[in-house]
Amino acid sequence: MLLGLCLGAVAGAAEQQTIAAAQALLVHDLAQQLEAKDSPDMNRVASLVFVLADHLEPSSDGPSRRVLERVRDYVVGRDTYQVACNDLSDFYLAATFLGRAGLAVDVGDMPQRLARCLEHASDFALSNALILIGRYRLPSAEGYKHRVVASVEARQQPNGSFHPTDGPNGFYETSHAVLGLYYCGGDPKAIAKGQTYLLDHLPDMQRIGFLDGLAETLIFLKWMGVEVPGEADYRSHLLAQVRPDGGLCQVQRAGCESDWHATSLLYELLQMP
Repeated sequence: MLLGLCLGAVAGAAEQQTIAAAQALLVHDLAQQLEAKDSPDMNRVASLVFVLADHLEPSSDGPSRRVLERVRDYVVGRDTYQVACNDLSDFYLAATFLGRAGLAVDVGDMPQRLARCLEHASDFALSNALILIGRYRLPSAEGYKHRVVASVEARQQPNGSFHPTDGPNGFYETSHAVLGLYYCGGDPKAIAKGQTYLLDHLPDMQRIGFLDGLAETLIFLKWMGVEVPGEADYRSHLLAQVRPDGGLCQVQRAGCESDWHATSLLYELLQMP
């Protein structure tokens, strides 16, 4: 019993070290995005803001808060009327996440403009918008939410996915569509079918080394309250692939480098109950 407690303490300490190292990588990557000569990738910025803001201590004055303050200044200072429609939901997401960290941003008429943008948005942007609308309870979206839900549901394939092809590109379309429908009260049968598709592909993701997809699926299914058989083994597998810098490769290959998205998912996953 004592040995088990000691091993658990060692494992806990190792995970905390990984969390700290991953956090440092994410803070650095977000700062680099803000310093880019071209406009930052707002999908990347929003994703990084989410994980950093979600686990920010209210009294923190460390690197995470400082880089989030820089993002707030960027969002506030940007003329979002010049932002392409497919990027507008990411600006809105970033503003929403910042608000949860106590860094409020006045979004102005961004919700109304987002509604107009969705008329011509990409499939992925529509799914992303559903997550924004449903998870963060946007009252301004009630007038068009059902239309977007119907548009996303119409893309579902017979196998439960939301993309005509398998593989990483199709995976992201599916994972975000299922999560968006779940948060927006979509057709329960469509949601269940999509969840089953994700569950069934977990072994393949581990086998081919698709670490990013493996981590995202575990997180999204946990958010949806879906039990994952072998979850502890998948988690252990991901931890075994952590690089010396605390990051995770998107796809596990010899000589691969830590990827910002996979590392952000690792950071989120390790702090979930």
